[in-house]
Amino acid sequence: MSDVLLAEQAQDARPWPLPEFAARRDEPPSVAKLEEIEQAAYREGFEQGRAEGWKTGETQVRDLRRQLGLLVRQVIEPLAETEVETEKAIVALACEVAGALVCRQIEQDPEIVGDMVTRALRMMDRSSGRVEISLHPKDMELLGPVLAGDPDFSAVSFTSDSALERGDFFLHTENAAIDGRLETRTQRLREQLLGERG
Repeated sequence: MSDVLLAEQAQDARPWPLPEFAARRDEPPSVAKLEEIEQAAYREGFEQGRAEGWKTGETQVRDLRRQLGLLVRQVIEPLAETEVETEKAIVALACEVAGALVCRQIEQDPEIVGDMVTRALRMMDRSSGRVEISLHPKDMELLGPVLAGDPDFSAVSFTSDSALERGDFFLHTENAAIDGRLETRTQRLREQLLGERG
């Protein structure tokens, strides 16, 4: 076919309208639409930031809680140990003071030893026979004659023992013994006081 248009052919030809190529312009978004987009972006960013913040915060709180627990234990454990040591020291001091007061009282009133020996003797099972009581020489000198005259002590023999302190006594039979040394009594008191706590 040729590029030439014959007259008979041109009769049927119609003019072709040129398309409009005017720049198609979208309408710019309205202020309301821009605010809506901005609000949506803000909400999305806020929610995302909040979720990340909560996650980070929970992790930090968990770490801080663990660290605080360690710190509390580091403070409390030594305090508990110090409390136990202080309690032992106070009990020991109280027992020492009590012992000193007893010794002083015994020097002022030696009959106290006689009362303690009498109470100890009443606790003994004397059916096994002979009872022997050992006393400090000074206590023996003061109390021996008094106790020997007491009917409760009729089957009792007394011995002087310089290894004992003033106020101490040792009472024994073939089957039993009562250690009435002040040191032993204060030790029992110490154990009792500390035992009530622990």
